Amino acid sequence: MSFDGTSVFLSIGIIMILSSTLAYLFRKIKQPTLIAYLLSGIIFKLVISRYLNIESTFVESLSELGVAFLLFIVGLELNLNKVKSVKKVAIFGGLVSTTLSFLMGLILFLPFSKDWIKILYFAIIFCFSSTMVIVKQLFDRKEIDTIHARIMIGILLLQDILAIFALTVLENLKGLSISVFLIQFIKIFTLLAIIVLFSKKINKHIFHDAARNQELLFVMSLSYAFLFGILALKIGVIFDFFIKLFGLSLNETLSKVLLSGFSISIGSFLAGVSLANLPYNLEIASKIRPIRDFFSIIFFVSLGLQIESMSPTYFKIFLIAFLASVIGKPIINTLTTSFFGYKRRTSFLVGINMIPLSEFGLIIAYLGYAKGYLSSEFISMVIFLMISTVIVSSYLSKSGTKIFYKIKNKIKFLDWKNNSETQEEENVISALNQKDGFILLCGYNRTGYSLLKRIRELNKDVLVVDYNPDVIDRLKRMNVPCIYGDISEDEILDSIDFSKVSIVISTIQEVDDNLLLLSKIKSKNKKALIFMTANQIDDALILYENGADYIILPHFLGGEHASMLLERILNQPDIILTNKLQHIEELIRRKELGHDKN
Repeated sequence: MSFDGTSVFLSIGIIMILSSTLAYLFRKIKQPTLIAYLLSGIIFKLVISRYLNIESTFVESLSELGVAFLLFIVGLELNLNKVKSVKKVAIFGGLVSTTLSFLMGLILFLPFSKDWIKILYFAIIFCFSSTMVIVKQLFDRKEIDTIHARIMIGILLLQDILAIFALTVLENLKGLSISVFLIQFIKIFTLLAIIVLFSKKINKHIFHDAARNQELLFVMSLSYAFLFGILALKIGVIFDFFIKLFGLSLNETLSKVLLSGFSISIGSFLAGVSLANLPYNLEIASKIRPIRDFFSIIFFVSLGLQIESMSPTYFKIFLIAFLASVIGKPIINTLTTSFFGYKRRTSFLVGINMIPLSEFGLIIAYLGYAKGYLSSEFISMVIFLMISTVIVSSYLSKSGTKIFYKIKNKIKFLDWKNNSETQEEENVISALNQKDGFILLCGYNRTGYSLLKRIRELNKDVLVVDYNPDVIDRLKRMNVPCIYGDISEDEILDSIDFSKVSIVISTIQEVDDNLLLLSKIKSKNKKALIFMTANQIDDALILYENGADYIILPHFLGGEHASMLLERILNQPDIILTNKLQHIEELIRRKELGHDKN
């Protein structure tokens, strides 16, 4: 299909003007901008393209490139080191929740069709959540480094890998055999092996040189997305070349399977993952982010463009699937995360954020349509489902913490804890409650590590509260008095005798949690010094207004520390070497503790 340059310019130009206008208005009324982009596509399709006779086909075609490029960005930002600390729940919990969601999808579609291929397609589409949408929401809310974000990223990464295998099976459904599966497995393994080879042995050398020139770094990064996209698409041709080179032959069915490739989106995603652990990944991401934002708009607008009418039967399926996505899938993910020992708050936030249907679902749906398994109505139903889950997720994820506070007393059963652990923690709290002037440290993260180290050097009694079970295990091995829990929980707050607390330090950045803690402390002990942490200046001012004594702003603290160090160096130039060696030693110690991974 050929495209006229003027019509392409008009299409993209009008869409960008319409999208930016609606996004501005939505921002003013504090609504998610994703909805503005979806609405732009609908308006363009129903009004502008119809009455102004402007073609939208190019935009729909561009969205395919957009999906591939967006998944490259997602892969680039999915640093595997970030999910190592939650690998148990990410792998095993992810498998359990995805399997249960798959079974839910089977049960939902079964009453409406006896075609097992169509049922299988729906169940697979239904069970995956959107990496692109969820990661974007986490970045927008600055929650990407939280424990629930790391769990979600781990599960999403697992689902993306499962989606690759699902596409392999679905591409060869009717001719599926051990030989077919073996060929596809070899191709997947080869593709992954090439990615690992580049990631471990080649990338660091190429990008070490490329990083010296900003333009070259940008171009090389983009070329990787295209290189591995093409490699994934044409990997079958490469295998066919070697088969012929060695004089081997396959029957017609196996030859056809061999020649088939994978989606360019899969290759682009894996390319991003291969670059994610480079020391330049943040710099690469910052340079590509404007392009990511452009393609984000194109992608969501294209969803709005593809909306078509549905029959009453498919509309009924859509409604049931929508309710199952908004209610059933969050319950599954919440219970699964809770089962692996995480507190109800973490479990709830994981569940409520995993609602949006995956972009891989669209790829799978279009594959089924191209092979004649699925109808246009089925595709439209999937698009409606993806759009509706994205819209609902935009609101629910934004209000996740507020919703948790309203229902937290009704979901206490999610806090799995055996009697021996409960008794041990009660003993820890009871022992400290007998002492005057102990320090309460809420949150042992990178900031909390430094504070705890100094507190112990000063031989002060301390109690650490953290909701990461891995952190609690580490602190217990260090013989640090600690309890596993969320500081927002009434049981935790009520168990601590705040009249005996001299200093409270919260490294938690959620303003609502800190306000609750402030209120509790002030009602029990007006003399206690209260140090808190905030991510935004407005949050810091709110905490000061409510009685906090000092607010830690991590983004500014580094500059303050550097300025004090500079003053010392100007007065005593010889101390620079000592400070350097001490800093290197400290960084190595932090790396051993995993502070570079969370």
